[in-house]
Amino acid sequence: PQPPPPPTNSTILINTIGASQNAELLSMALLYGFHRQQVLSATVQCVVIFFAMYGGLAVGTHIAFRADTRHLPFDFLQKGTVSNVHQDVATVRGRMFAVTLFISGMLLLVSQYTFYCYRPWASGRWENPMELSQLIVPSEKIIRVVWCVFPAVGFMLTAVIPAVSAGEGYEAVLTGIHNVAAPLSALFMISMETVQLALGDLAFGHVLKQESVPAEYSKDLTTIQRLRVVVLCLAWASVAIFVSAQGYLTVGPRFFATKYPALFPNKSFCIALLSYGGELFAMLLAVLLPALAGIDMLFDVVSAYGDDPYQSAGLTLAFLLGKTGGAYYGY
Repeated sequence: PQPPPPPTNSTILINTIGASQNAELLSMALLYGFHRQQVLSATVQCVVIFFAMYGGLAVGTHIAFRADTRHLPFDFLQKGTVSNVHQDVATVRGRMFAVTLFISGMLLLVSQYTFYCYRPWASGRWENPMELSQLIVPSEKIIRVVWCVFPAVGFMLTAVIPAVSAGEGYEAVLTGIHNVAAPLSALFMISMETVQLALGDLAFGHVLKQESVPAEYSKDLTTIQRLRVVVLCLAWASVAIFVSAQGYLTVGPRFFATKYPALFPNKSFCIALLSYGGELFAMLLAVLLPALAGIDMLFDVVSAYGDDPYQSAGLTLAFLLGKTGGAYYGY
């Protein structure tokens, strides 16, 4: 008969502890293993979402920045939005935008990235010292569910609801939903990223400092966390540009057209392109932030828990029980 394989660290650890402690260790190892798997899955899906969104917007953006008026909608100068350029699903740019946006929305829902790509908020650290998403407080779970569902539904609505330039009646309602759902979804994602970096990562007060954040809350800020702060600032700058340009394009003609007929309605392609670029970068940066957070969380999980879930469970239980004089589970 073949000799048995040499014992691994996990086998030695399981054989050296009691039955009750063994059950606790296996439960903790299962929790760590499931958490690591979900972090990896959510991260991969967020990366796919970013590249899918980038690819879906590539053709329309190329047409817009080339000022190809033959392929742009006739009212682009008055609208200047991503939805306006990609509204016709019969075109290549419209079909790519609709398909990739719907896929992105579905992946956002399936990935549950708001639970696995981010650290728990500081208010829940006392109830969740291991910073596992399965153990966050109920109030935070509700907020993270809304954070996950709302943008995903908004992206899918934009993908499936058609928009018609100069639509009237019910067509105008569809056009309004199509034009508003995607920007609001991106704005909501950026807003929640701001909350996450403020409460979960405590990044804003320490991003430019060398000292660590308070030890009772978190570890040192990582390079990716600092990068997320920079990307978030760029995203808010894009939102400000888009809102300012849209104010000129939509609000100006309604209130100042008679007083300033030379300015309204808009006749400048640069202003429409500025509005388009602001919305474009806001959407891309909004989906880039979860991908960066997932990559950061993935490295954090590996560095903190190691490659062996049993070893991670043993170290954690030793840490928790060691404070009360409990067994150290072989470590």
